[in-house]
Amino acid sequence: MTNELALVLAHFNLSSKEATLYLAALKTGPATAYQLAKETGLKQPTAYVLARELVGKGFLTLETVRNRQHFVPVAPRLIVRAWKGKIESLEAITPELNAFYERSTGAPRALVYEGMDGIERAYLEMLAPRGTGKDEMLLVSNTAAFADPYGHLFPMWQRCARDKRNRIRDLVLDQSEGQEYAKIMRGLENPNYEVRLHKGSPFGRTDILIYSSKISFFSFGEHPFATVLESRELSQTLHVLFEATWKNAKVIA
Repeated sequence: MTNELALVLAHFNLSSKEATLYLAALKTGPATAYQLAKETGLKQPTAYVLARELVGKGFLTLETVRNRQHFVPVAPRLIVRAWKGKIESLEAITPELNAFYERSTGAPRALVYEGMDGIERAYLEMLAPRGTGKDEMLLVSNTAAFADPYGHLFPMWQRCARDKRNRIRDLVLDQSEGQEYAKIMRGLENPNYEVRLHKGSPFGRTDILIYSSKISFFSFGEHPFATVLESRELSQTLHVLFEATWKNAKVIA
């Protein structure tokens, strides 16, 4: 569980060692660099440098007790509040930023994220929308392929799917894993989320997400990677294919 927590924290501008040190600080409370080094197995000079970095990033604060520096963990809820503030500020200027982006070029864009870290980064970007508006998030999911080794991202996906501001349709393969997944997701009780089961051959160890003009392909094979394409024409084509599959998919009563 600790490793999974550290992996998630690594996406919030923390190195793996910084994440480990913050988790240790949460467990120990106010502590010196020596105590943190002992808790994490790091060398004391390394623990001190990392702790100072965490102070700068807002995860720890410093207090002096009897002329000794103690590093104090910032409450996770306060960190979440700070990140939410940053996101809300960015969302406020997103229309202006998008206007610059769309005027810069009308050419399709493609990004490739390699390796497991790349797939995780692409998924986290996928889960960013807070209110999909007139657009929908359309997914073709391979739940069995995603569960291992990316299961630690599932709670974040559930939060996204639970948010009633998000309109989502999800296609999963009609097999035991897909049926269990559909049962769990329907329990979130978001009227704007719908899941159906499709029969036939699986789509391989892949996921597909279509959102607005973006299409994200996730490959979980021997060499995992994610490709994100931004093309209105390709998105419209995949919308048509999705709708055809959706109509023939099994509606869950």
